[in-house]
Amino acid sequence: MGRAGNFQEKPKKGPGRKARKQQAPVFSFKLNEDGGEPKKLSRRQKQRAKKRELKSQTKEKRPSKKQKVTPHEDDELDSQGEEQFSPDEIAELEQNEQKAKFALFEESSDEDQDEEDRGENDEEEEDDSGVDDDDDYGDLEAASKKLEKKKKAEMADADAYMEESAAKINLHIPTLAEVQKELEQPVDMANINSRIKDTAFVLADFNKRREEGRSRSDYLAVFLQDLSTYYSYNKFLMEKLLDMFGPTELIEFLEANELPRPVTIRTNTLKTRRKILATSLIARGIDVDTISWSKVGLVVMRTPGNVTLGATPEYLAGHYILQGASSFLPVMALAPKEGEKVLDVCAAPGGKSTHIAAIMRNTGMIVCNDLNRERVKALVGNFHRMGITNAVITSQDGRTFPKVEENEAVIEYALKKRNVKLVPTGLDVGKPGFVKYRESRFNPSMELCKRVYPHTYNMDGFFIAKLKKMSEMETKSNDHDEEEG
Repeated sequence: MGRAGNFQEKPKKGPGRKARKQQAPVFSFKLNEDGGEPKKLSRRQKQRAKKRELKSQTKEKRPSKKQKVTPHEDDELDSQGEEQFSPDEIAELEQNEQKAKFALFEESSDEDQDEEDRGENDEEEEDDSGVDDDDDYGDLEAASKKLEKKKKAEMADADAYMEESAAKINLHIPTLAEVQKELEQPVDMANINSRIKDTAFVLADFNKRREEGRSRSDYLAVFLQDLSTYYSYNKFLMEKLLDMFGPTELIEFLEANELPRPVTIRTNTLKTRRKILATSLIARGIDVDTISWSKVGLVVMRTPGNVTLGATPEYLAGHYILQGASSFLPVMALAPKEGEKVLDVCAAPGGKSTHIAAIMRNTGMIVCNDLNRERVKALVGNFHRMGITNAVITSQDGRTFPKVEENEAVIEYALKKRNVKLVPTGLDVGKPGFVKYRESRFNPSMELCKRVYPHTYNMDGFFIAKLKKMSEMETKSNDHDEEEG
């Protein structure tokens, strides 16, 4: 049963499925038509190619040690019959070996410089205009002037546009009688705020923006009434502020008064330094930043809910005191020296007095007075906490001390009645004092005083004047003689 077997060898038809030859490799890059090398090699390929090239150069120059050479008349052989190389040839061979050895590192360093080379190429392209480095300052100055001129032109165009727009808009401001009648009804604060801005816009250029037949006093009366209603100030105070600032700046001042001032602290340099204190507070989660114009001030940006600035270990140890930034300025203007005597008539709670003591390094003497005995308790507590040892604390009427004046009117009185003069405060913060205010005229040196406003420096308002005593004698004047007579 079954099919007869055929045991003759069958001819092979092919290599079989598993024995098929592998196809030629397909490269992802294209070859150059002339050299047959890749158009772009990778960093690793460049390193290998350079290494192979150096090795081939070395082999061509140095024959094998076992290779016998036929001696010539001019060639020298060693004892084994091999060619003896000259010292120059040996040095050249060693140099080529070193090149081959460090080719990889040289290539790596070249690759690391690629970014810098690109940057240099970019700079060279920018410098193609032929400008030398010595002329950079002149070019920058010229570019700055050109930019400033362009900004002025843009501002002029903007002002012209505003004037054109204002001419097309006819703002109607109600009369004072209409405003007062309006206040008898429930007050619409949004409407009053809008009218305040419109009135200030008209007053800024009154001759061009006013309504026909209406005087400036009409607009000012409505403006003061609206300001008093919106910001809850009495008219007397609002009139004084308007005389100081003007309509537009007065609104900025009133708006600034509605916002809280930043919390600031002053470092007690008798016990620590600002950098160390800031590091400690940041570690407790208190976000602080330095005050640019002060060497000891820090502004508190954020405080965690479970941390109180007046109860931290640093505060209890006397490393800092809570103090408004504007009260740094009088002490900075005074610039006390070690060993001097200083009188602080209204010293409580002790911010300026402790600042003076820190600058004087607890030398000299500070007489700290305050009329309110309850406030003196805070003064004593701060002195003990901050380590002040050069102070004498009193509680009596400051008028019993030699007079200390403030604001332009009383400074003017001091200049007339005392042999003193105003000197520069040395402060970059603050606006100059008034030389004239309404009908009053003051000494021209009053510009040396400093006025700090909340809306300009985001600090509490302050007035700073630095007087220098010329002698103990009082200045005589006709007014003074008449008062004595």
